[in-house]
Amino acid sequence: MPSHQAQLRTLLNALESCDLETRIDVVREVAVPLLEHLGYSLARDAAATAASSAFILAADLEKRLAKIGSMISEDDA
Repeated sequence: MPSHQAQLRTLLNALESCDLETRIDVVREVAVPLLEHLGYSLARDAAATAASSAFILAADLEKRLAKIGSMISEDDA
């Protein structure tokens, strides 16, 4: 199995051929679920404050990426 760094490099290289809106969508579709999964893992295995922080980070990142996406869409219009 490829290393995580190699998988990330492959994803980043693939994104180079995409437009900016697609890149933002992919980042949101990958990063937000990863952070949510981390939150669920933390909720099972660690303090509740750590889990809630991961969920807050995921929600904030999703909102910020959506905002960036809408800004790019407006610029293209």
